[in-house]
Amino acid sequence: TLLPEFVEFCRSSVLVGHVVSIDLAFLSQEAKRVLGAALENPVVDTFALYRWLRKREDNTCAYYDGNGEDAALYALAERYQISVDSAHNALSDAFVTAQLFQRFLTQLPGLGIRTVRDLLRIAVP
Repeated sequence: TLLPEFVEFCRSSVLVGHVVSIDLAFLSQEAKRVLGAALENPVVDTFALYRWLRKREDNTCAYYDGNGEDAALYALAERYQISVDSAHNALSDAFVTAQLFQRFLTQLPGLGIRTVRDLLRIAVP
């Protein structure tokens, strides 16, 4: 199994994913089984981050709040002009998520989010 190498590689890192709670549950379950302890890395969910950013956009209606729109990974990739070569495989999904995260990071300082601690507070899975 590659899990011990993955956990070692990610040891002191912040993990980033889109709707990442599903992946975290699986990884934590396997980490408990294989290594005897769940993953304890801090995590940023780009879906939660997107929702937080949408609530702060000038043109978002307070009633609507953007909740009805499609916030799936590839829908957001299209919205933010991120090209997708091959959808729905792990490497492509990770690459698109990383690009989406980069787009979001550029918006955060203007909204008062300046530290990793601030980011972890608003992008909770």
